[in-house]
Amino acid sequence: MIGLSFVIGCGEDEELTKEEKNTNGVLTCIVKNASTEKGVEGALVVVEEEGASATTDATGRAALELPLGKHDIKVTAKGYIEAGQTVTIRPEGIKVNIILTPGVRVKGVVTSDVGNPIAGVRVTLGNYSRFTDNLGLFTLSPILPGTYRFIAEKPGYEKATRDGVSIGTDEANIDISLTRHVSGRIIFEKGLRGKTSFGISVVNADGTGIVKELTNAADKFPSWSPDSSQIVFQGKGQGREGGAWKIYTMNANGIGIRNISPNTDNDTTPAWSPDGTMIAFVHWEILGEPAIYVMDVNGGIRRRITDCDEEGAPTWSPDSSKIAFVKKSKSGEEIEFEEEVVKANLDIYVVNIDGENEAQLTKGKKNEILPAWSPDGSKLSYTTLAGSGIADVYVVDLYSGQSERVSSGPGFNGYSCWSPDGTKIAFSSNRNGSFGIYMVDADGGNETVVYDNPGEDELLSQGCWAK
Repeated sequence: MIGLSFVIGCGEDEELTKEEKNTNGVLTCIVKNASTEKGVEGALVVVEEEGASATTDATGRAALELPLGKHDIKVTAKGYIEAGQTVTIRPEGIKVNIILTPGVRVKGVVTSDVGNPIAGVRVTLGNYSRFTDNLGLFTLSPILPGTYRFIAEKPGYEKATRDGVSIGTDEANIDISLTRHVSGRIIFEKGLRGKTSFGISVVNADGTGIVKELTNAADKFPSWSPDSSQIVFQGKGQGREGGAWKIYTMNANGIGIRNISPNTDNDTTPAWSPDGTMIAFVHWEILGEPAIYVMDVNGGIRRRITDCDEEGAPTWSPDSSKIAFVKKSKSGEEIEFEEEVVKANLDIYVVNIDGENEAQLTKGKKNEILPAWSPDGSKLSYTTLAGSGIADVYVVDLYSGQSERVSSGPGFNGYSCWSPDGTKIAFSSNRNGSFGIYMVDADGGNETVVYDNPGEDELLSQGCWAK
């Protein structure tokens, strides 16, 4: 019995030994050059979770003994783009071919002159080009060793060029800063925080220089003429103090103020047509309904186009053939706007200037107001009211119908206006308490302050940015 037990015990030990040997398998990697199909010598094969690695020989082969099961392998070599693969190790072993592409990755970030990341920048190194993501990051690959010219460019920014950029066999990093190109003048409505406006002022779009006061009465919604020589705005009564809102024009320096509304009319939110011949505005009589009107720039030949909301805020298409405006599409929750309660749902509509082909543009559940047409006619910016005191600037592509939010700060962000070249959008925000003037790239990002006087509101309107 003792001898028999000894024999049986020996057999179990042999079986256990056999099982232990079968817990591992051999991975054989054959690493080849994607261009020449020859083996790559000196490539490092790594399985990080096992802490295992091996270097390829002159034929491009490397072997690793690994536990059975799935493993992620990574292969690197100087002058090649890193490659990886998931493999399953079996008792009989496994062979895998890994193809390495000659070249290296060149990474980097593009920021503005104030340190913000810039999205949508085209970066070029030799014949390779990519666009930065929302964090301003880019990756170019595969880049062969050599000397290159590096270019970073985006409309609205000064082009940056670096000659003689040397790329070797190691991953490279290129960080670069672009200077935002800003020019022109922005007119705005100025007022005490949360109180009635007390005039129109003008500031350089780059925030430099002295803010100049143009009027000191209850004037609102200023808009430039196409040649930037005149300004149209709404004011109140004789001497613009009290009474019904009327439309006035004045020279760019604030002199030559002239009332172009009949004395009995209530006219608001004027917008000068791009061809310089007409002014669109909202008009309503006592107990009457508001409507979009157009008139000659001298106040003659007033013509009704279509009905609208009191905050109709018309804006012209660049060819002066259409007008976008605000209208109630259905009733809904009440939201406070400009110290008045408006009912949802306010949406953006578009109509021909002959009153034909009216169409609803926005159809969201929130209130969309204050439209502004882009200079190239392809987009509209507008303000979306998300709740009491909360709003953001959105841009809708008129071809695809897709909308994107471009403002990112807290509080109320609205009253948008396009730069003359269409690369930037200015808007008003109360993120710091009172409303100030901010600027953002038209595709979002690089949000910066232009002018923000604490305790004072600066409110913009469509057509407020001149060359």
